Parts: sequence; structure tokens; C-alpha cells
Amino acid sequence: MALNGGNTVVESAAIALINQERQRNGLRPLQVDATLNRLTAIKAQDMAVNQSCEHYSPTIGGDEGVLLNREGITNVYAVFNIACGPGSTLDTAQKVVNAWINSPPHYANILDPNITRIGIGQVYSPQNNTNYWSMIATSDFQARNGWVQQGGKWYFYVNGIPQTGWVQVGELWYLLDNTGAWTQWLYKAPFYHYYNGTNWSTYYYDAQNKQWWFWNGTAWVRSQ
Repeated sequence: MALNGGNTVVESAAIALINQERQRNGLRPLQVDATLNRLTAIKAQDMAVNQSCEHYSPTIGGDEGVLLNREGITNVYAVFNIACGPGSTLDTAQKVVNAWINSPPHYANILDPNITRIGIGQVYSPQNNTNYWSMIATSDFQARNGWVQQGGKWYFYVNGIPQTGWVQVGELWYLLDNTGAWTQWLYKAPFYHYYNGTNWSTYYYDAQNKQWWFWNGTAWVRSQ
């Protein structure tokens, strides 16, 4: 199953077509937002996995507003569009935007004067040969930046996007997994440190001999 979410050619084309329609009606174009792109990818993926074309999702625990709230995006004006179509019915940006334009409630969302930001996600499911689309558009909001604790784990955000891999924050480097969660490893040259939830352990890597060393509190010992 192909998970897109944000800046694929087809999704960018859909946003461009929506902005063309807004400008044709005297409205300002919408700003592409990385956080909204990510959330629409999650929504489209959820619909594809569940083979459901509904705003409400039992796995998400609600509609797209729940996704916004989880990101700390509250007290904003928001509108949501979805579309699902088998085969080639909704396999291009032009087709999905036309479908929304030809549906009065969806068209009203596209031309809503209160929205300023937009994200679009599209997922194709080969299991049922269906394209799933999600659009989230909102008024302005402050994107997350810095450390945020979610579900007992720590994430580091830059402009609303959770970072992954080794990320430098001040003098320290933190290792974040592919979901953005801190692995509890950090690095400050020349030592690596690991936190197990209670205590810190310190390691040193001898690159010349390709050997890890562990500080046991009194001396360096080889790490197995």
C-alpha cells in the first residue's frame, strides 16, 4: 500500500488546483502546511487500511479533529474533505478536485474564507483497487517546535515535523527513532550516554579498533 503524505506530485497538484479555484473566486491561496500534510497522510492511510470512506474512524478515535488535537492544534477553525474511488475514478488530482467542486458541501470547504493552511494526503490500496484522499484546511496556528512529550515518550519537533535520526539540540545529540521518539541515547563528544528510565550509562567508541567501552563506575571495560 503506497502511503504518500504531503509533497508528492499528485498531492501538490491537487493543492495547486484548489488554490486556482480559490483565486478564481477572489480568495487568497492557501499555504501548504507540513503538519497538515502529515495528518492527511495518516487519515488517508487509515481509510485505506480499514477500507472505509468516513470522517469518523474507530482506530483514530474520532474524525480529523482528533488528529489535530493530538498535535496540540486546538482552538483553530478547520474543515475536512475526503474522497474515495475505485479504479481510475479518482486517480488524479484533477479528478478528485473536480469531485469536490461538484459537491456543494465539499466545494464550500474549498472556498471557505476562514482557512489559510492546507494539507492533502492520498493513498492507493491495491487490496481493493481504490484511491483514498484526505484534505485538512485550517486557520493559522503555531506549529510545534522543541521537545514534546506524547504517550510517555519524548519527541523533538521542527516546524511541526517530528525529527528522526541523530538530532543536535544545543551541545547534545539525541538519537530519535523512525517515529520521532527519543531512544534514550544521547551523545556529547566523545561519550555516548544511555538512560534506562532510572540511571544513566556511559559508553565510548574506539573507532580505530572498532570497539565499544563501558564505564562501570570505576574503570572502562569492554562492552560485549
